[in-house]
Amino acid sequence: MECALKIQRLTVGQDKLLRLLQYSLRFLLSSQIDSTAVLSLEQQLTLARKITRTSKDLEYLDKGLSALENPDRIDGVGRAIAAFGKCVWLLTDHIELLFRIKVIGNGSGSTPAVRWARLSNWLWLIGYLGSVALYFRRLKILNSQFLRVKNTYIEAGAEGDDLQVIESKRAELDLLVEEMSDIRLQIARELIDCGIPAGGLGIFSPKLGAFAGILSTLIGLYHVSLSSG
Repeated sequence: MECALKIQRLTVGQDKLLRLLQYSLRFLLSSQIDSTAVLSLEQQLTLARKITRTSKDLEYLDKGLSALENPDRIDGVGRAIAAFGKCVWLLTDHIELLFRIKVIGNGSGSTPAVRWARLSNWLWLIGYLGSVALYFRRLKILNSQFLRVKNTYIEAGAEGDDLQVIESKRAELDLLVEEMSDIRLQIARELIDCGIPAGGLGIFSPKLGAFAGILSTLIGLYHVSLSSG
């Protein structure tokens, strides 16, 4: 209960709880649940979450520009592509929102709105796949570091080095294991997240896309609970 209250107090936790409800309702609708109330609530939640993301594209733009200054060119370019992909995804999502609330066009079912929604889903998918590729690269680098430190730790113990040196290597190993576990969790979440735009594009069924949204949100809530202590 205490952990749940900590999650609720965090803005990111509140958004994820709304996201969980949104995709749960979408899953019900894709399961042939014929309910006007469920459809109305899902549409309102979708609209509310789109509105709350109206400035997040600027955040990704800033991340992309900062990534280009990374001395590690491969990592920097990769991060920039992933960030710019998500930035343009949110921008196209905002345009689709304008169609949805009929500021432009004739509503979310019009041909231009459907095209913008499809483009948004493609950019969303590309952005997440870029992030996954970066996480795998980071995991490979950390694994190499782990093996080097592990060998040093074993040699220090075999040669009877100072206890403080051995303990520092042990602590370094623990930190690397913790970071690698966190990255594996991020990879799992973002790979599952890819199912959401894939469902919108017709690559997967809408039901599978909604289930991916539920599962990735649960992983995200777990991650938030760990971060909140």
